[in-house]
Amino acid sequence: MELKLSHHFHSAFRKLHMLLNQGTSPEKLSMTVAVGIILGLFPIIGTTSVLCLGASLTLRLNKVFIQMVNYMVYPLQLVLFIPLIKAGNEIFQLTGHPVNYQNLLHLFRHDTFAALGEFTNLLMAAIILWAVAAVPLTFILYHSSLKYMKRLKVKI
Repeated sequence: MELKLSHHFHSAFRKLHMLLNQGTSPEKLSMTVAVGIILGLFPIIGTTSVLCLGASLTLRLNKVFIQMVNYMVYPLQLVLFIPLIKAGNEIFQLTGHPVNYQNLLHLFRHDTFAALGEFTNLLMAAIILWAVAAVPLTFILYHSSLKYMKRLKVKI
């Protein structure tokens, strides 16, 4: 029994070690930081982990590190959520009346799918603004973190 447990422990440890060592060049780590931050700011709460996993698989980035970055920017996602929706509402003139943002947040906390249905246009406008900002911001984050990673010669 002990031998079997030990084998499973070592197998799990090897898999974790492999995950941590994926994408460890300064370029890959910089891309992981940039993509993790950008996707972590996606304006639909509760979707960023799946988006980061998809990006890490597609771009062959470090799966563990991108999720760490994603979780680190979560508070910023919450702070930017309402301003993105307000800006989208103003720019695209979606509603002729004030939006009850407290109701939106409450609905997102309790029933995400109902919130998506009720506020689809506002969320789509926020996603468009996020996407427009994401392109140059990804470039800036990648190049600034690449300089930092190369200077530190970062390796996980």
